[in-house]
Amino acid sequence: MTIQRLSGGKQTDWQSIRAQTDQPIITIITSTYNVAKDLHWTIDSIKVQSYLHIQWIVADGASNDGTVEILQEHNELIDYWFSEPDTGIYDAWNKALEHVQGDWVQFIGAGDELYEPDTLTKVARYLKDAHPEYDLVYGQVMHISEKGRKELFISGEPWDNYKNKWEMGRPKLPAHPAIYHHVSIFSAYQFQTSFKIVADSYLLMQCLDKHLLYIDLIVDKMPVGGVSDTPVGGIKSYKELLIATKMLNIPVPFIIRQRAQFHYLMKSSLLNIIGENKYKEIADIVKPLVGRPKVHTVE
Repeated sequence: MTIQRLSGGKQTDWQSIRAQTDQPIITIITSTYNVAKDLHWTIDSIKVQSYLHIQWIVADGASNDGTVEILQEHNELIDYWFSEPDTGIYDAWNKALEHVQGDWVQFIGAGDELYEPDTLTKVARYLKDAHPEYDLVYGQVMHISEKGRKELFISGEPWDNYKNKWEMGRPKLPAHPAIYHHVSIFSAYQFQTSFKIVADSYLLMQCLDKHLLYIDLIVDKMPVGGVSDTPVGGIKSYKELLIATKMLNIPVPFIIRQRAQFHYLMKSSLLNIIGENKYKEIADIVKPLVGRPKVHTVE
């Protein structure tokens, strides 16, 4: 049985616009699946952007909670949307990449917000002349609580600060929603759908030989609580990252590898003993003691 793709959007003639301006066209890609209660945050933040050259693509995984109806209601804001079954976020992103007409691509989640109404206006000033020297440009992310959307902490720092630093047994990387990828990257790379959590990290690790341009701006507000943010998700991420670094032949230092394995074993054991909810409570008691903000129990 063939399942028909539902689709819509204003489908702007971006080639004509490109011939009339020297400003970069920024494509935003969002994957959705049953996110009717959260999507309005993203819609509202894109709707108020002062920047004119935004191509927003939404890849929906055949939602049945009213998400598709919301997409249909916003045909004049969304450049192109489609809804059909997929195998996960990275499959959805790969499908969306087939419709990119912009110069730079940003991936933000349903429920994320662009930080301020002039965020993309500010970002575009850097993107305009960044390529070909830079294929990746990134800023900062404001991490917010999932329920009350309270500001928790900011991530993102100059690229030199990331060098020779490690996180979860892989090279430290900027938060993915903060990154603007030049479209040329996707002629060489797509997202590896065998990964369910770390395909974005896998793609970036293939680009570590490139020099990234850091811009000192908060570009995205991202709620915590995604798959990789949870304790169980962290364990799954670690397992996938082990495979990813081996596939890419990244030489992880022995001490880094041992430390990551120790954290994995400790977390796995605690989760088996006390469960995820209690683990979150304890983690948020410990975090302030080591200078880190609570994330799991903040309303």
